[in-house]
Amino acid sequence: MQLMNNKNLLLLFILCIFFVACSDDDDKGDPVPNMYTELCDLYVNASRVVSVATLDDGTKLDFTAQGIKSNVADTTLRSVITYTPANGKPRMYDYTLALCGQALKSSSFPSQPHDPVQLVSIWRSSRYINMTLGEKTTGKNSHRYGFCITGMTGKTLQVSLLHKQPSDDPPSYTRKRYASLLLHTDYATGYDSIAVTIPTFDGNLTYTFKGE
Repeated sequence: MQLMNNKNLLLLFILCIFFVACSDDDDKGDPVPNMYTELCDLYVNASRVVSVATLDDGTKLDFTAQGIKSNVADTTLRSVITYTPANGKPRMYDYTLALCGQALKSSSFPSQPHDPVQLVSIWRSSRYINMTLGEKTTGKNSHRYGFCITGMTGKTLQVSLLHKQPSDDPPSYTRKRYASLLLHTDYATGYDSIAVTIPTFDGNLTYTFKGE
C-alpha cells in the first residue's frame, strides 16, 4: 500500500481543523425551544382573532399579536394547543378543538349508543374531567359524542360517555380525540363524587373523581 506523502498529510490535517471549527459554530446556535401541548379554554375576540388561552392551572397565554383567525367571534373554545413559552412571549403553532360539554339527563338523548373507543388517559383538572380517546375511523365521517347522567349510587353521580360510530365508517386507523366533561353544580344535589364510565374495546371502564 502506498504511504501518504507530507503534502497529503498536511491537506488532511487542514480539513480536520475546518470540520471541527464548523461543528463548534453549529453548537453555539440558538437552542430549539421546548414545545408544549395542553388543553385550555381558548378565547376568540370580537374580531375573530385567537386571543388568550387559559390553561387548566389558571395560567394565561396571550397570542393576540400573532393574528391567528378563527371562523367564530367572541367565544371561548375548549382546545388543545401546541406552543412555546418563548421567554414571556408565547407563540402558538397549532390548535385543535376538543369535544366538550356538560352531562345531560338520559331523556335528552333519543338514543344512547356505546360504540367502543380506546381510552388513552383520563384525569381531573380544576373545571373538567378530561380524557384522551382513540377512535377507529377512515377519517371520512364524524363520530358523535355526549355525556349522559345514568343515575346516583350513594353520593356518587354516575355519568356515561356516549359514542356513535357511523355505520359507513368502518375501523381503519386510530384518530386521537380529546374530550372534556364540564364540572358544575347543576347536575344533581347531594353528591360528592362523579363516576365516569367509558365504553372501550376492553369493556366498560369506570373512573371516580371528586365532585366540584
